[in-house]
Amino acid sequence: MLKLTSVVALSLAFTGCSSHYLVTTKLVPGQKSSSSAEIVESSAASSVKDKITKIAIKAPDTCANQTVGSTSGASSNVSTVVATRCGVEMAALERSLARAGYEVISWKLMDEGLSRGGKSLAKLAEELGADGLVQVNSLEKNKSKIPGGARFETSYYSSNSSGALLKPAKISPPREQVIGDQFLNPLHKNISSKTLLSVNLDATLIYVPTQQAIWFYKNAVLEPLSDDMTQEYSQLFKCGDPCLPLSAKTTQTKPSKADVVTGRVDNVADGEIDPEAARYSQLVRQVVDDFTNKATKVIRN
Repeated sequence: MLKLTSVVALSLAFTGCSSHYLVTTKLVPGQKSSSSAEIVESSAASSVKDKITKIAIKAPDTCANQTVGSTSGASSNVSTVVATRCGVEMAALERSLARAGYEVISWKLMDEGLSRGGKSLAKLAEELGADGLVQVNSLEKNKSKIPGGARFETSYYSSNSSGALLKPAKISPPREQVIGDQFLNPLHKNISSKTLLSVNLDATLIYVPTQQAIWFYKNAVLEPLSDDMTQEYSQLFKCGDPCLPLSAKTTQTKPSKADVVTGRVDNVADGEIDPEAARYSQLVRQVVDDFTNKATKVIRN
C-alpha cells in the first residue's frame, strides 16, 4: 500500500497484456448539526434578566481528593485538598466568564469554603456576594470514533504505466476484490480505527437569591478530523493475473532560501509540547466559550 497525495509518477515501464488502473479514495465527513448542545431553560429564567453580574463557580466533585490522613482515618479533621487536574479546565471557564464581563468568584475559593463544612453551596455563594452560581456537574476528556455519516468515496481510473489518469474505469468484481484486499480495506480500517479527542461539559446555572436552577447545559465538542484522515490516497495497480500494486518514486522539492517568507520568529521553549494536551486545551476553551455565550443570552437583555 502506498500513501500519495497526488497522482503517482513511475520510472518503470511495463509491457504485455495487463491493464493499469489508478485507484483513489478519500474519507468524506458527514454533515454536522449547527449545535449539539442540550439546553433546558426553566420558566424562572426570564425573571433574572440583568440580575446576574457576579458568578461563583463550583467544580465537579471529582476535583477534590482526600488527603492520606483523612482516607486512612489518621485524623478526623483533615480537610480535602484541591486536585490540580481540574485547574486547567476551571481556569478556562473563569477566563471565559471574565471575558464576557462577569465578576468571577474562583472555584478554588468555593471549594475551600465547602471543605470547612457547615454551609450549603448556595449559602456560601450568597455570603461571597454572588448572584449567580455555575455548578459544573462534569467536565470530562474522552476519546471517540469518527462521527456517524462519514463515508469513503473511491474512484477507479484507467491509467498508463506512468500513473497518468486516462478516463474513469469499471473494475470487474474479482479485480475489485483484490484491490480492496491489498489497498482499500487496510487503509479504510486504519483510518476508521483512529480516535478523536472530545470534551463533555455538563453544567447548571443557579440564581443564588432564590436558589433556583434556571438553566441547564450539556454539550460534547469533538475535534475535527485530521488531515491524514481526510486527504486523498492513491495507488497505481497493474492488473493482469493477478492485480499488483506498483511501487513509485516520490520526490520532495525543498524551497530555495529566496522563496521562504518568514512571518514570525518564536523562541523554542524548554522541553517538548504535548500535542494531545494542546488539542485538549483548545477543545476545553471551545466548549466553555459556547457555554458562556449561550448562558449570557439567557441572563442578559
